[in-house]
Amino acid sequence: MKKIILKLTLGLFVAGFACNAYSQLDDVTKVLNGGDADAQKLMQAYAEPMGKGFALSLTNGWYNTATVHKVLGFDLTFSAGLANAPSSLQTYDAAKLGLTALTVQGNSIGQTISGKDEDGPTLVPKDQVAGQNLPGFKMPGGLGVSFVPMAQIQAGIGLPFGNEIIVRFMPTIKLNASSFNLKLGSWGVGVKHDIKQWIPVAKEVPFWGLSALVSYTSFKATSSGVLLTPDESMYYADQLNKIDCSGQGVELNASAMMFGIQASSDIPIINVYGGIGLVSASSNIKLTGNYPIPVHPTPQEAINRGSSKFLVNTDPKVYKDPIDMKFSSKTAFRANIGLRLKLALLTIHGDISVCDSYTLYSAGLGISFR
Repeated sequence: MKKIILKLTLGLFVAGFACNAYSQLDDVTKVLNGGDADAQKLMQAYAEPMGKGFALSLTNGWYNTATVHKVLGFDLTFSAGLANAPSSLQTYDAAKLGLTALTVQGNSIGQTISGKDEDGPTLVPKDQVAGQNLPGFKMPGGLGVSFVPMAQIQAGIGLPFGNEIIVRFMPTIKLNASSFNLKLGSWGVGVKHDIKQWIPVAKEVPFWGLSALVSYTSFKATSSGVLLTPDESMYYADQLNKIDCSGQGVELNASAMMFGIQASSDIPIINVYGGIGLVSASSNIKLTGNYPIPVHPTPQEAINRGSSKFLVNTDPKVYKDPIDMKFSSKTAFRANIGLRLKLALLTIHGDISVCDSYTLYSAGLGISFR
């Protein structure tokens, strides 16, 4: 029963967002119908806030006090957090992406996945076939929320010489929906060291802590399901059965390394904590499997075929793993401040951080014995 409750809690928080994000990526794969030349640029611009947000959210919740556990002291904490994308990453300008095969029709400003839930710009092929206008498509809108969520279970135990080792994990969650299957999980490890003990005067002053922390977290989510099938209007019927659309899905990998120094008060009941540090975070989003991408005939090919279907492909083309997007945050400064409430063994905490233009929020509940 406890395992079921845990998975439901984490699933509603993180997997619920992932399901909605998957649905949006389902829509955005339609850019492949415009050819593969511009699909990478459009999807990179659209998905950037989610890619960076997942990576930066992994830096949340690593500490709620700077005081290091005594030997064999321990804590077990559940924390949940949000990485809120800046307004600059909630829209993009399709006219500035350097598109080669597509052109923008009308307004060029679109919503990223973290932007508003409204239609994006209309894109049409630059090259027309036999004087006919090829149909365009609209980029999808955003999720209507600007944040990326993350949840973790974390445990710390005190070691000799003022050290504490911290491990965190999110149990593997599997969700089966009508159109796709989703699996996600994360893990991390960190070491906190008491540096107050090395400062001659400071170590004699009670009721506060000063420590250094280095940590690493990894997150992975994979999904499988049909994202894009052939548009029957673009192919002759006898060509449709030649098109392989197997293995379609989305894979997200994110990781973050953090080094920082934190300080906190150490008095009964209510304490303040905060810290500064450096973060290196990155993520990778891939479309996996086989995707049909139209190859429009030249005007002469259309005339030779004598078909009224000017969009019919002369040679159905399938691309394997067509999109591979990488998002990295240059080594960025991170600062945070928070409040911790301790009632006997029970701890409750909440904090706010800023990192690489994102605002991060974290809150948690745990037990601690020093």
